[in-house]
Amino acid sequence: MSTLGKYINELELLTAEIVRSIDQIEYEQLAAFSEQREQLVFSIESQRGLLTTEYKLRLRKLSEFDKIILSKMEYFRQNASDWLEKQGTIKVQKNAYTSQYAANSLFFDQKN
Repeated sequence: MSTLGKYINELELLTAEIVRSIDQIEYEQLAAFSEQREQLVFSIESQRGLLTTEYKLRLRKLSEFDKIILSKMEYFRQNASDWLEKQGTIKVQKNAYTSQYAANSLFFDQKN
């Protein structure tokens, strides 16, 4: 088997493993997968001229899983965005209550 075939095999195994466990996967695992996949794709791309019809079909089949993987990435991105937004709100509220006031001043919190 050629080096290119080994790269494609490794990419297939890596992708199958991620897709199989996509519901339980953590952000860190998905990030590691992305890095490994990127390295494999660069290696395959460097040998693009050697791609046979069989290899192209296998790669096309792998691209069918992209939607599942991207969906999970979007889920993590949205969670992170929500968390950051919540932290910003908490910071604003905290700053409102911890502002510097004179020791003998009064603070009235009115609820509407």
